[in-house]
Amino acid sequence: YTNSSIADGSYTARFYVNDTSGNLNDTAQVTFSINTTLSNWANSNLDRCRNITITSAVSSTLTNFPAYINLTKDDEMLANYIDLRFYNTSCNNNGSLLAHEIENYTNIKADIWVGIPSLPSSGTIISVYYKNNTAISSGENATGVWDANYKMVQHLEETPANGVANGHVDSTSNSVNATANGFDGAAGSTTDATGIIDGADYFDATNSFVNTSKAIPGIPASGGNYTVEAWLYADTFPAGSPSFFGGDK
Repeated sequence: YTNSSIADGSYTARFYVNDTSGNLNDTAQVTFSINTTLSNWANSNLDRCRNITITSAVSSTLTNFPAYINLTKDDEMLANYIDLRFYNTSCNNNGSLLAHEIENYTNIKADIWVGIPSLPSSGTIISVYYKNNTAISSGENATGVWDANYKMVQHLEETPANGVANGHVDSTSNSVNATANGFDGAAGSTTDATGIIDGADYFDATNSFVNTSKAIPGIPASGGNYTVEAWLYADTFPAGSPSFFGGDK
């Protein structure tokens, strides 16, 4: 059934299902809205949009915050998610394009980092547009997600062979790529371990290490303050104070 003359507004439809003998078998009620006025549609090359609510756990506004989005796949999204475009407002409300990086994806969901220019303590709503109506290429902008305060970002999702130079790729514009060493299978060491989002490196706690081929910009050779953040899972913790990060550059 097609009706092209229904006015914009909210509607409720009830469906009745009969069995093969004509007896009423089931009913269902659906509430839906129609909005044909898309003057504020942010991207005319994309036909669908979904709102995303981001909450904040801090009491102050965060600036240039990389938000992790676990995006459930819509059937109308492309299989490789290159049609995705994120905006800093809700759907059909114009907005500015946000940088994003897809770390991993499957046929069920995508793991995406989106750069949020300003995230207030009350949270915010952004939107993702998809379903291209014309030819499209990837809109990813990984280096735009991580601002100048991030000197190196290693997701470790790559699976380089042991000793392959710069096999782990930095997501920032600094291009501080890294080499996995000592991942020869001893004690289970591998660059193809399971991580929280995508891949990870499994260190043997003796010989495995990942080192960069150049100095990390902004990291002082001695003294000074900087922050190192990582997701770690230790099978066991040795006595004393084990070191997870160090260097001579």
